[in-house]
Amino acid sequence: MSVTKVYYTFFALLKSGLWGTAVKDRHLCFPLAVREWQEVYVMAKQQTVEALVFEGVLQLDSSLMPPKDLLLRWAVRVEKIEQYSRFMDKVLADQVSFFAEKGIYPVLLKGQGVAAVYR
Repeated sequence: MSVTKVYYTFFALLKSGLWGTAVKDRHLCFPLAVREWQEVYVMAKQQTVEALVFEGVLQLDSSLMPPKDLLLRWAVRVEKIEQYSRFMDKVLADQVSFFAEKGIYPVLLKGQGVAAVYR
């Protein structure tokens, strides 16, 4: 198993997910063994970009996808992230309204604000 291949795949999927493009240089990434897919998944979780990397996974041909059990686990995790993000969007909108009524106009610089510029 090549650590370089896992890293390259992680970054290729992240880029694909960020910009909604096909994975470039697929021959450098695929096929991946089950263990390598697990490592890509763990890296995505550790870097808190599992939803973005999953978007890249969804750009792949079905023959290049991770094992079904990992794909399902990943999809459920991404759905939970999206639900939480929608909840946070509502909370932030409520807070902005609250402060605006008091003449205070906050500026969000990180987190949800940065996430808003991604596809």
